[in-house]
Amino acid sequence: MTYDDRIRLNILSSDESLAVSDEGEHRIKSDRLTSLFRLPSRVTWYDGLIDTGAMMTVLPQSIWSQHESAIRWMKAPDGQQFPDWLCKVSGLTGGAFHCRIGVIEFHFCDVYLRHLPPSKIFVKCAEDQGQLKRTLIGLGGRTFEARRLEVDYSANDAWLHQVQIGS
Repeated sequence: MTYDDRIRLNILSSDESLAVSDEGEHRIKSDRLTSLFRLPSRVTWYDGLIDTGAMMTVLPQSIWSQHESAIRWMKAPDGQQFPDWLCKVSGLTGGAFHCRIGVIEFHFCDVYLRHLPPSKIFVKCAEDQGQLKRTLIGLGGRTFEARRLEVDYSANDAWLHQVQIGS
């Protein structure tokens, strides 16, 4: 497969509000970014919400259970437990869910069939019994390592670039 150096992200705008200051009027929009992605062992593409407030990518059970054989499961060192911030997720549906921690190959793509090279990222695999409907693509866990996010609000464009680091 040939990989691209960038993919287009989707900008979802749901609400807009007018605000004023001594500098004039300002439009404030509630933009959200989404991206398509694929996991190994399936040809299915999924849509994930890029959430810069999520410390790691959270996969709903309905998704990760289809790829369980491709996940390398992590465990805490002998005699220790993972801290709650690592093995729990809350606030998504008003409840909290225990998560298994794993590493999986993650492929970003867009609707124009452009693909970034795959990367192995740490994920929280929520044990949510079908309550979570959407993947949250978080900042941590190496999800955006060697990648740069670019948003141009005036052009209503957003891109995720593959970059070289340490060269």
